[in-house]
Amino acid sequence: MRSWILQTLFDVRYSYWFIPSLMALAAIGLAIGMVSLDVYYLTEIPENYEWLFRSQPAGARAILSTVAGSTITVAGVVFSMTIMSVSHATSNYGSRLLLKFLKDRRNQIALGTFIATFIYCLLVLRTVSSAAGGGENATGYDSFVPHLAVMGALGLALASVAVLIGFIHHVPDTIHIGSVASDRGQELVGRLDSMFPEQDSPQREPVTTVEFTHQVFNHKSGYLQTLDVDGLVAFCAEQNVQARAVKPMGDFVFEGELLLEFEFDAAMNTIGNDLPTEKQFRKFFGIGAERTPSQDTRYLIEELSQIAVRALSPGINDPFTAITCIDWLGNAVAHVVNRPAQSAELRDQDETVRLFMPLFGFADLADHIFGQLRPYVVNDVSTSMHMAKVIVSILSCSNNALHEKILHQHAKLYLVESRAACHSEQDLERLSNSYSFLNKPI
Repeated sequence: MRSWILQTLFDVRYSYWFIPSLMALAAIGLAIGMVSLDVYYLTEIPENYEWLFRSQPAGARAILSTVAGSTITVAGVVFSMTIMSVSHATSNYGSRLLLKFLKDRRNQIALGTFIATFIYCLLVLRTVSSAAGGGENATGYDSFVPHLAVMGALGLALASVAVLIGFIHHVPDTIHIGSVASDRGQELVGRLDSMFPEQDSPQREPVTTVEFTHQVFNHKSGYLQTLDVDGLVAFCAEQNVQARAVKPMGDFVFEGELLLEFEFDAAMNTIGNDLPTEKQFRKFFGIGAERTPSQDTRYLIEELSQIAVRALSPGINDPFTAITCIDWLGNAVAHVVNRPAQSAELRDQDETVRLFMPLFGFADLADHIFGQLRPYVVNDVSTSMHMAKVIVSILSCSNNALHEKILHQHAKLYLVESRAACHSEQDLERLSNSYSFLNKPI
């Protein structure tokens, strides 16, 4: 159930309809509330404030019609600008960044503000009435102008102007490569904080190898988007079983492919001797049609890697954009270079190992970053030299000999392949100088 909730929350967070819908509902409530205040509490306008509130039905209609028409027009412009920025970013930086723009709260709030103002004005406009000759009209109603509600419409109009100014500034800022790389890099660092805890895990007895005799197979094809780890550990503790998740987050799982395996001890079971069903285990896994960054660390890495790879392609040939992405990827590696990876053995409250997860250690992180970029970086001398600079900076932050050895291995591969792709003696000398740190003992 929690896995389904996680998927639903992701869909809501990365949607353009949720916040504007909430703001539209709020506008309906505000319109009803403001008109009610006019009807029940502002029966007479204080003499000293007539200059502020007093307006005739025709004037009130004109104000509300103008604000409503203007805001719905601007809402269309805002939506067009948003689509344009998304199209530009995805064509230049890669389609993976589409989710970044979909979850942009400022764009959603801007669109919601104009829609909410439009709906508010329409509802208030409906309540304005005028009586013929100043008396009662044919339907028996006196003239009525909701003065407070009209002032509320003017307030929303001013707020819409402020939102429009902020939106115009925000759009070019969101597609600037510096902002994009910084946003993705900081989110990657935040994710790695949970995977590489700052404090060392307590020393525990090594777990005896478990022979899993029962298997759970996937029931539909798709990407592994979410896994309710806490819920699965609690379920395993309740059933007194040990389980092993086979697939890492983000992998594509075919229908009928092995998803999880477990060992069941019926004699020790706390609620009976019934074997847990595959359906009971499957509810902790969320399978979807596309990869998402909610729990997939590799997805976040690949977002920056994709920008760098596209920038180094012959059609774009922008090594400076690639260097920006390499800087933020290197920052993520430096952030965890002295930390141990999170244990792949998850325990319950009694410190009993209940779930074995695929391990994503520092070697996997370095390989996923440096290994994926190497075929493209080595073909550009300046980018390869900058990669050497980044690795040197990471090494200067490290006091972990094993991790330093991993970084040296990647640096050697970069140097060898960069030399093979280089056709200038001068560039060969520059490369050798950049990677001279490899001559020093670890």
